[in-house]
Amino acid sequence: MKYLEAGKWVRILTWLFASGWLLFFGFSNEVPADTGDGLAHFFISQISWQDPSYFFDHWGKPVFILLSSPFAQFGFSGMIIFNVLVFSASMLIGYKLLDKLNVSAWLQSLLPLFLLTAKDYCLTVMGGLTEPLFNLALIVAALFLFQKRYLWLALLVSFMPFMRSEGQLPVLLVGVILAYNKEWKYFPILLVGFVVYSIAGAFAHHDLLWYFTKSPYSMGNAIYGKGEWSHYFTSYRNYIGNPGIFMSILGVIGAIGLLVKKRMDGLEIDLSLLAYGTFVGVVFSHAYFWATGQNGSIGLTRIATQGMPLFLIVQMTHWSRFSHREGSRVCWVYGVLSIPFIWSLVINPKFPVLAKPMEKQLQSTWKFINEKGIGNEKVYYHFPYLAHLMDENPLSKKSRAIFTGFHKIQEDLKMKIPQGSFIVWDSHFGPVEAGRSAEEMRNNPGLILVGEFLYEGTEEDPKGVLLFQHVPEADGLSNYQVSTKRMDDVHQMFESKTEFINLFEGLLATQRGSELTYSIRSEEGTSLVFESDEGGYISFELSEIGKELRFSIPKSGSSKLYVWNPNGNKGKIEITNVELRSKKYPEVWKP
Repeated sequence: MKYLEAGKWVRILTWLFASGWLLFFGFSNEVPADTGDGLAHFFISQISWQDPSYFFDHWGKPVFILLSSPFAQFGFSGMIIFNVLVFSASMLIGYKLLDKLNVSAWLQSLLPLFLLTAKDYCLTVMGGLTEPLFNLALIVAALFLFQKRYLWLALLVSFMPFMRSEGQLPVLLVGVILAYNKEWKYFPILLVGFVVYSIAGAFAHHDLLWYFTKSPYSMGNAIYGKGEWSHYFTSYRNYIGNPGIFMSILGVIGAIGLLVKKRMDGLEIDLSLLAYGTFVGVVFSHAYFWATGQNGSIGLTRIATQGMPLFLIVQMTHWSRFSHREGSRVCWVYGVLSIPFIWSLVINPKFPVLAKPMEKQLQSTWKFINEKGIGNEKVYYHFPYLAHLMDENPLSKKSRAIFTGFHKIQEDLKMKIPQGSFIVWDSHFGPVEAGRSAEEMRNNPGLILVGEFLYEGTEEDPKGVLLFQHVPEADGLSNYQVSTKRMDDVHQMFESKTEFINLFEGLLATQRGSELTYSIRSEEGTSLVFESDEGGYISFELSEIGKELRFSIPKSGSSKLYVWNPNGNKGKIEITNVELRSKKYPEVWKP
């Protein structure tokens, strides 16, 4: 049948398109797709060739480090290539599994497109993260399971806890499957990965049980707080996408239909248990961790991409076996469906990834250090993107960039941090992971503030970067000086046809780096909006404002402050108590 042969070609074309799409945007992104964890994984994989102890870094995931480390030697672009290859292999093996499950090649052709419409999945590939490798291993495990190659199945999943911590789930599930099938002789194989890495890692950690004792996760760890129970369920668009949810609904309908028809063999119970158990288990466990503030959860929805590709493969199988239609008309429907998918991906506004406000401020921070420093100062920081900008691996002993927390900043200034070093505090990691608020850093007598790179916020609650320097007798040196200028009040009438009313245009253009404070009143239903090229965007309903407002004017780029009148009101704007605060920072200290 010619339409079946055509389906195989369409399947190959969507695979090539998806792999090329990921490569293209991976290299077109303005910044790395994940400037936090993704870069941290890259640093670990890259340094492992210089310091083999990093092959057993628990947080970095030992199997991921081992496989990705050759690619990491070519820079972060090597990590992108590695993960795209992992994605490509996942699709090819997924196709092979679907072939064995007798799923139409035309329906198979939609699998890579389903994955690309889930933003989180794309970010894990482009960001050099560990989830894609976990998903590849799970699909290979599913193929072994279908082929009843239990030895290889047990051996593979025994290493999965060293790919992701969630890899403990497949070990448990495969144990249940082996017991259900009375394959008791393969139970010891489930321990092979743990035994191999326990012994090998003991030379680095001096502890045979390092997997447990060196775990970076603690069940009582609520460092990031907690969130809503519904978070992972309402955020499904991020990690599976609308098309993926639609396919899942069809799959569930198919599974129920097979049950009603008593076609139990069509359910592939073992395979379904592995797929549902992993994907649903990850979603529910992390929903629990986030809701109860445990296990260091921060509510990242990309976590839920683990097991999602295999889950979709099983949904395709259930729907295909229930609908049981293979005619050319049905196959061409699948082919036509791929067209809007591909078009939506071509014009996707989510990619390439653009620099966020914080990343822009880190760029400005490094530019300042590079211009004002003498070139050999140490830079202590907590946001991995800064080390990437410096083209330094912070794990290298020769690196100028030193990843550090500020919990013991007073002791570190005396014992570890040389005079002249820069200390970079950012509002993302600083108050939580780095352990110090902006006020605490400002009030430290061993530091002097030499620059602020903010995209919004106030002195009490800055959003951006504060740059400090450790200098001799800092408490005796002049810190930044503040000058305050009182401005005229503003009284301005506007008509109902006026949608945007610009404010302080000249001031925003000439007073960059300053802070503006004022009180404002306007008609109910209008909003005050602040925008800047640096990425800052703040919006307030004016009817809700009952206190003084403050915001920082970024040091670079243009800014706009305006009243938005979407409801077509007519009225008057009153701006009172206007003050402009400007700061003059001390010069960077040079020995």
